[in-house]
Amino acid sequence: MHLLRGSDLDDPTLPGQTREFRYAGLLLFTSTQVFLLRTEEKKAPTPLMSHFDLAGVADLIKSGKAMNIVCMCGAGISVSAGIPDFRTPGTGLYSQLAKYQLERPEDIFSIGYFMRKPEPFFTLARELFPGNYTPTPTHYFMQLLYKKGLLLRCFTQNIDSLEHQAGLPKSIKLDCPR
Repeated sequence: MHLLRGSDLDDPTLPGQTREFRYAGLLLFTSTQVFLLRTEEKKAPTPLMSHFDLAGVADLIKSGKAMNIVCMCGAGISVSAGIPDFRTPGTGLYSQLAKYQLERPEDIFSIGYFMRKPEPFFTLARELFPGNYTPTPTHYFMQLLYKKGLLLRCFTQNIDSLEHQAGLPKSIKLDCPR
């Protein structure tokens, strides 16, 4: 089994890439990428999903065939809670840091900058402090998957702790800094 990105699907240099080759399985989705599992079989496997959309995912879960679900989360799942993502021009966190007069927006998380001028970091940390925001439906969906014994792991880049607030235990959540 090989993990592929969507952009790899048309790459003729991949080993075993043939017209007869079929892709099976959906790992889950992030805000920007869909990952597929490729099987080594030449025969077309029975599709797990009748259609690749939210309804198809829901049907698969309801059928009992989806087990050991892995969620990979980025800032997009917290935007509806009022937490800006980092890079969206005009609304992202980095575009809101001009008031701190940073050379680069990333400097707010730099230890060197923090040692010289810690105030911007503490101001931002106070704004993002756990308890200031409420988990989103996505966070509660992951909690539901966990309660039903379907969630194997939640990989997240988020620092907002909304997964924890929603009820995911530390044993399920793995923080993955960028």
